[in-house]
Amino acid sequence: MVPLFRYLGRMQRSRLATAYIVAATAATALYSFGRYHGVPSLRTIGALIGLASFSVFITVTTWYRAEQLPQATFLLSVTTALSYSTGIIAFVLVGGATPGVGVILLTGSIMGLPIRILVLSIIFAILIAVGRRFRRFFAPQTLTQQEQVGRSAA
Repeated sequence: MVPLFRYLGRMQRSRLATAYIVAATAATALYSFGRYHGVPSLRTIGALIGLASFSVFITVTTWYRAEQLPQATFLLSVTTALSYSTGIIAFVLVGGATPGVGVILLTGSIMGLPIRILVLSIIFAILIAVGRRFRRFFAPQTLTQQEQVGRSAA
């Protein structure tokens, strides 16, 4: 997995965000479709895709990229919020929600976007800050020489 994380860590922000949005959108759409139509296997597949994409994305953003905390937090929160809204839109357009339910889902996902970004920013800031504290235990190969010396002296 480390070569994959290193490759993703060197990607441009826009490409990394686009890859995550595509995976998380597919996961949200599959999960919503499975839940709405009562297909447990689609819910499970959607949940697994979402879990895998989120785990990889937060690992890469926390340990394999050299961004400051606010930039990393903003990247995570905006892409996660957009992928959820895009997944709901894809489900409504393709998945066959009834028109009344579809309008409510679309309106709620779009109107809730700013609040979702704010709440996720707080959560992701805490996750990234704590994750970077434990970087030397879980991903020591990502530390620079100066960070390794500074941490061992402290």
